[in-house]
Amino acid sequence: MAPPTALMDDVLDEILLHTSPGDPACLARVSLVCKRWRQLLSGPAFRRRYQVFHGTPPLLGFIHVLQGSPSYSP
Repeated sequence: MAPPTALMDDVLDEILLHTSPGDPACLARVSLVCKRWRQLLSGPAFRRRYQVFHGTPPLLGFIHVLQGSPSYSP
């Protein structure tokens, strides 16, 4: 049988995997809860599973430079 912390990490991983990709700030806020949650969210395994589950992340905007002046376009 797996240790309780490993089971909790698996359950938490599944819950976080289902957060909406339309609100990227949600994952940022969740990562501030505690160090363990931040480690789960920033790990390569979670990022890989999140991308497979949700597909390509949305483009939030881009920075372009016109005549030496950078500007942000949402």
